[in-house]
Amino acid sequence: MNTTIRAVDVGYGNTKYSLSHSRGGEIPCGVFASIVAPAMEGDLSDGAIARRNTAVVHVNGCDYEVGPDAELVTTAHAARVLHSEFIGTSEYLALLRGALRYMEVQTVDLLVAGLPVSFVTDKAVELRKLAEGTHVLSPKRSVRVDKALVLAQPLGGLAYHAMTRGLYGRFLHTRNLIIDPGYYTVDWITTKGIQPLPKRCGSFSGGVDAVTRAVARAVANEERIPLDELPLHDAALRDGYLTLFGRRTPLQPRHLEAARSVTEQAAHAIANSVGVGRDIEAILLVGGGADLYRDTVARRFPRHTVEIVPEPVFANVRGFQLIGEEVARRRLEATA
Repeated sequence: MNTTIRAVDVGYGNTKYSLSHSRGGEIPCGVFASIVAPAMEGDLSDGAIARRNTAVVHVNGCDYEVGPDAELVTTAHAARVLHSEFIGTSEYLALLRGALRYMEVQTVDLLVAGLPVSFVTDKAVELRKLAEGTHVLSPKRSVRVDKALVLAQPLGGLAYHAMTRGLYGRFLHTRNLIIDPGYYTVDWITTKGIQPLPKRCGSFSGGVDAVTRAVARAVANEERIPLDELPLHDAALRDGYLTLFGRRTPLQPRHLEAARSVTEQAAHAIANSVGVGRDIEAILLVGGGADLYRDTVARRFPRHTVEIVPEPVFANVRGFQLIGEEVARRRLEATA
């Protein structure tokens, strides 16, 4: 099948994208923080040490840098876009085009993209129109997207888990809860098979950013420094320490306790939506914040096994890739 299928998940925290896939093998992916900076000419080392790993993309008459090193050309406190109109911003389009640039393709026959659960109904058409067509990245480079398919983000995680572990047939007959703690929102989907049950799906605006801020307030109060001077990122929560005034400062249980109220509120919101889960067979966690929310979710659903999908930050986008390949295969068979 000479069809180019790719997947992209432009999140509030990180932008993930697939690079290729050979059936039966792993799905290579890339990721960069969802930080957008005005493009700068050159760098202070003139490339003698290392060049910035960024892509310069053209959006609405302006050039932006996105990619793993985009933070190097921002101010000390680079701000992500954290509001419900994210999709309509120049920053979102810059991140989308940056992902297309890193894919190193000229044409994408089918691009599968994701949205938070609460946005799918109102924003799916908008995102599809945004993604389809020719994206002029620079005077010498463009990428054409022929068709786009937009899905709720956690559906990708479910598909990846089921299809790569040989559980697809089993999951067609069970009810499953997939929880996706992202940077800005915690999303969840309850499905019967792979069909979402809309009244038991939802979003809660208490994602990794809220957890980070809660811990940052605790540390800042203890260190007696202004909150905006604390360089605490979500990576510090995973690593268990931050570097402050040149010294490595371990995060203590009393600091991390501040995050519990955020994760517990999210768990309560999920339970209010799905109930006690008596009819739910599998509870899966995907997304970059999976580790931060696992214990709280497990306490809220003590009679279930709460499982984190391997490499959870890539679970959704890998599932999108697999769904896109299946859609393309069926379309090909229908026209044969």
